[in-house]
Amino acid sequence: MFPDDPVIEETSEWLFARPDSPLSPVGMDHGINSPLLTVPAFRRALSSALHDDSVLGKAIKSSEGVLSFVLNNGVGGGSNTPEHDPRQAPPGTERPIRAKDLAAWQLSELDGAPEFQLDWPESDKNTAIDTIAVFLRIHQDELRAFPAKPQDTSCPGDDYVYLGH
Repeated sequence: MFPDDPVIEETSEWLFARPDSPLSPVGMDHGINSPLLTVPAFRRALSSALHDDSVLGKAIKSSEGVLSFVLNNGVGGGSNTPEHDPRQAPPGTERPIRAKDLAAWQLSELDGAPEFQLDWPESDKNTAIDTIAVFLRIHQDELRAFPAKPQDTSCPGDDYVYLGH
């Protein structure tokens, strides 16, 4: 509510700026697509995370073609991947997940954001990360925590953040 308040700004930097900060986007396995995107200090930390090459885990494509991931901290999950995407890893393949991959994957869930998959080759992921970073910078002033107004409320399960127009 008060992003320009110096005390709020200082607290925000403490919360988000360092990789060991309590709410650092580096290594967040969820929560990037949240109302935190509306906080300038979080977006700055997220921009840094989109340049962080630290390997945090791996994406695994099973022999049946199912994509899952496991992070070094033991957190894991699965991901739906589009059918017939030539960038997908072949079955039985493991690919590293970097901090910037995890951040970009979550940002790709924003409405209109460029696509990103954890099992793509590194060169395709790097290209998509650059595009996602530009997308975020272009649309940062349009980000609104949902709901922005009571009349915007909808069913539970809607996206947390949207691009307001």
